[in-house]
Amino acid sequence: MHGATLLDKDHQPLRAAILWSDGRAGIECGELDARSDFRGIGGNLVMAGFTAPKLRWVANNEPQIFKKTWKILLPKDFITLWLKGEHVSDMSDAAGTLWLDVARRAEPRSYARLVEGSAAAGRLRSALATEWGVGSVTVAGGGGDNAATACGLAIQASTPEQPASAVLAAPQVQACYRGNADRAEAYAQRYLAYKDGWNSSCT
Repeated sequence: MHGATLLDKDHQPLRAAILWSDGRAGIECGELDARSDFRGIGGNLVMAGFTAPKLRWVANNEPQIFKKTWKILLPKDFITLWLKGEHVSDMSDAAGTLWLDVARRAEPRSYARLVEGSAAAGRLRSALATEWGVGSVTVAGGGGDNAATACGLAIQASTPEQPASAVLAAPQVQACYRGNADRAEAYAQRYLAYKDGWNSSCT
């Protein structure tokens, strides 16, 4: 998930991770938006939940920590580092760093090796496999919540025969409808009004 884990050269965290919900980097969003075409290159608005504004905030407010920072990872990618001993991220969450060139599907080499969410990021470290009593375990690339939801709902790319699906996310509902955003909105609003669960399948 979006956020910033700042590591030193020994891969030790320099401070508590700044999670996606932390909105302290609002001023830094404006600074970054004025400097580069994040929307055109990264495909995203510059928002405080993303990694680049958080790092800019650290540079502005915690300069000593910023100077010691050797690597920035997303929180889940820090867990992947612990599991397999390598800097790896997936495409969907990498887009939330604001460093991903979406068209080229590439990030600066200093960030992390990128894999598709369904691809193998590597193998569980042998020391952990032994400690946990398991064999060779594949660690998947993983993905962000919305990307993973889209996969779970079998949402596919748009074709002339099948318009793109609409996905609506609310605090307690993930809804998908193929080709009918108005219908998806109506069902999501109905769910929020009743708040007693929603079991309709994707139609």
